Amino acid sequence: MAQFFEDVLQIRYSGPHLPSLTIVDLPGIIQSEIETGQGVMLVRNLVESYMRDEKSIILAVVSARNDLQNQSVLDFVKKHDPSASRTLGIITKPDSLDVGSESENLFSKLARNEAVPLKLGWHVVKNRSFGMKEQSDAERDESERQFFATGVWTSIPRTNVAIDALRTKLSRVLLQHIRKELPSLSTAIQDAISLAETDLKALGSPRHEPQQQRNFLMGKAQKFHSLTLDALRGLYNEEFFEVSSFHVIPPTRLRTQIQDLNLAFACAMYSKGHQYHIVDGQVSPDLGANFLASNATHNYNCLPNPIWIDLAKFLEERIGTQVRLSRPSGLPTLVNPWVIGAVFRQQAKPWEAIARQHISDIYEAVQAYLEESLSSMMDSETFDSLMHEHVEPELERRRAQLDKKLTELLTPYQKQEPITYDPSFINDLKQVRSKRYFGSSNQFSFGGPQKISTPETQLLTESLDDFTNVDILNLMQIYYKVSGLQAIMKNRRLTCCVESHFGVHQQCYSPCDRELPYHRSSIALGPGACAQHGRREAPSDRSRV
Repeated sequence: MAQFFEDVLQIRYSGPHLPSLTIVDLPGIIQSEIETGQGVMLVRNLVESYMRDEKSIILAVVSARNDLQNQSVLDFVKKHDPSASRTLGIITKPDSLDVGSESENLFSKLARNEAVPLKLGWHVVKNRSFGMKEQSDAERDESERQFFATGVWTSIPRTNVAIDALRTKLSRVLLQHIRKELPSLSTAIQDAISLAETDLKALGSPRHEPQQQRNFLMGKAQKFHSLTLDALRGLYNEEFFEVSSFHVIPPTRLRTQIQDLNLAFACAMYSKGHQYHIVDGQVSPDLGANFLASNATHNYNCLPNPIWIDLAKFLEERIGTQVRLSRPSGLPTLVNPWVIGAVFRQQAKPWEAIARQHISDIYEAVQAYLEESLSSMMDSETFDSLMHEHVEPELERRRAQLDKKLTELLTPYQKQEPITYDPSFINDLKQVRSKRYFGSSNQFSFGGPQKISTPETQLLTESLDDFTNVDILNLMQIYYKVSGLQAIMKNRRLTCCVESHFGVHQQCYSPCDRELPYHRSSIALGPGACAQHGRREAPSDRSRV
């Protein structure tokens, strides 16, 4: 059973008197799958892959034994060479035609380039039949000449019949084709030479021995150290830091990326860090969006916005309920510290999600920078090995440490009762309480100012619970502002912690300060199979080109 494969069998036949010619012998186009399985589509795809190449000359072979309309090779020619400028038609088996028949007349018109015009024309050859297989080449050529000297074939120009004329025609066609393609061919050759030299340069010097690997690593580490130091300082003079688009910060500009992510984190903390946006008849300004601009704020779009709630409703439902369920012993107006902690933890609930999003963003920025910088210094095989065996495990280890550190930083705000030794807490509390009885607005409401009644009105309308609820709200909001946001945002506790764990700080150790054991350097930096093959093939490729 006939089978077809995509593999190409190359046969090189050389000799001092042979022409420099490459011929691709494609299988005949079949129509039936009866004996060939998937052969029809395989052959079709194989034939078309060569015919669509505009640098190739198509020899469209048609057999005089079959009707011209049934030979699909002409359909392929129309598809891939619509101008018919690089197709030479070949007619075989002319001796199978009946003398004087319509078929003989049709194929003679085809040979005269009348039926299907081609710029390179048509050519007729008569090969050996089965009964003539023992003939020598000379006998075969003589038999062919005698055939074309009779009948309708005498009207065909001698340049379009017989094998001798075909050799001359092919030489002329090839010469014209080479002249046409030579300019682009020269460019392609030059590009191929440059590519081979680039591949050789990327492979670097051989590094089979441990010391060679250490030297290779040290050179790359020093270059990486210098590049990363500039990236952390925001000094972008090297070509590596060039910007291709002014709308996107490239991953190579690490300090700019980190600064942008820090701004986005701060904006998210101010605009989405509180669970409830408390208002009292008027809309308060967005504390985050107005003074912090960042391209990375969209990273927090997936997080929910604060819930807008009226001041009176918040005092009654969120604080009053807690007060009634947690009254301490003593005077009725005494504030239970546990209630302050419960209300604060509820208000600060979004902090963890925002912080973990910030860690994820920094992680991705550092990873992208490492991939860009390291891939620019070495071949892809060494880069993949280095990332897989060293860089990615270290990044994951540091991220796990940072997740643990975040839990530690948030514990006082999530599981412990509020406590602060900040003197400003007492001062702010005094101001709020004094303003409460002098008709001023309370600006410490994180989410909106409170309209305060006059002292006389308050004495008549406020219950003991109202007084307690407002006091708890004031204490919670001052603690939220002073001990919460200021500790995390103003003192940069989280952002500094993130940068420290991922190594995103300007203190960057020189590779010369550290010693690398031999076994560590050989894991990823020894020449891989692809590198060894490339080192063998690249010089010969360059020479051959």
